[in-house]
Amino acid sequence: MLARAAENLYWMARYLERAENTARFINSASHVLLDLPPQANFGWANLLEIVGLKELFQSTQADEEAIMHFLIADPDNPSSLLSCVAFARENTRTLREWLPGEMWEHINRLYLYLKEHAQCRSRRERYVLLNHVIEQRHIIIGLVEGTLPHDLPFQLIRLGRNLERADMTTRILDLHAVIAQPNQHDAQSLQSVWLSSLNSLSAYPSYRRLISMDIQPATVVHFLLHDLRFPRSVAYCRQEIAAGVAALPRPTRLEPALHTLRSACPSEDDLHVQMDCLQTALAQFHRALQTHYFQPDAWRVPLPLEFAATPAAC
Repeated sequence: MLARAAENLYWMARYLERAENTARFINSASHVLLDLPPQANFGWANLLEIVGLKELFQSTQADEEAIMHFLIADPDNPSSLLSCVAFARENTRTLREWLPGEMWEHINRLYLYLKEHAQCRSRRERYVLLNHVIEQRHIIIGLVEGTLPHDLPFQLIRLGRNLERADMTTRILDLHAVIAQPNQHDAQSLQSVWLSSLNSLSAYPSYRRLISMDIQPATVVHFLLHDLRFPRSVAYCRQEIAAGVAALPRPTRLEPALHTLRSACPSEDDLHVQMDCLQTALAQFHRALQTHYFQPDAWRVPLPLEFAATPAAC
């Protein structure tokens, strides 16, 4: 396989995963903001810092309407929902011989839907649109899992999907790490915040069945970071990344970056520092993959969301 085709597959998977994860992130933030007490120190502008897009945001008014347009429909934001699906659509168009035939149809249909409905006029319309993106993404990944041979193209898609998924799980956890509530001992308020984290990752039924009916911050964090039974936990994504690396030619090239990724997340640090360390390790793995397997020329669509723009020192 040509290096360019390999990188296109990898980025197609990342952009599709990012579209779904951005939809989940916005839903999570919306629920958190509705459930927080009025005195809590958190607003819509904090979302831009968490996803690393603050510098790209050009509007002088950082209110809900402007930020939602930026994250969902802004063509000048390469990580907006519309841009991600557009990039994935273009990559899929050039890779039809490697992918299931129905995949192009679903991605093209999703792009046309977003182009028509991305300018949401209300929260209800936004909620419907975001859930439609999530549902369509499930259909697309079902086609990949159910019909694509598990050879090199599948492994590249697997790497892109799980790298992006692990990153967004850390960002949804980071969303709650930066919230300063006036009363950290308000059990009902804390429970609603962490419940929104579980719901945004479709994790609440699994958490309730595998862990507990009781929602405690430390338990939720451990579940989303370390539980190998849940497909959106960071540990499960790292396991999938390692399996994808093992299936690549000359996988030893990525061993140092993979070791860094496995050892990231020192539990003695606070949650925000842990998430920054994980995002840094994911970025390092991405750069190693690009260096050793893809063409070094910067022909691809740039990624402004290079995880944390200025991660905390680990």
